[in-house]
Amino acid sequence: MTTSTTDFLIQEILDEFFNIAIALEPENLHMDGEATKTMVKNRRRVLANAWTKLEKSIGHRVNKDDVLDAKMQRTTYGRLPR
Repeated sequence: MTTSTTDFLIQEILDEFFNIAIALEPENLHMDGEATKTMVKNRRRVLANAWTKLEKSIGHRVNKDDVLDAKMQRTTYGRLPR
């Protein structure tokens, strides 16, 4: 696998984790107060399952704060730190 392919896959996986992390933020999860408790519970479960599935696909657990930090570094510097 070439470096550019590897970087692309890392970026793609990071983006997926980031999208889930953002969706799990309280204001998004609760839809700025518009969602019912049942909607929030169901949405949280779906997102948690997606996170777990993604973790299994890469073979290890991932911390939400690490994803947010890596995404910010990648956005700021254009690549993940090595």
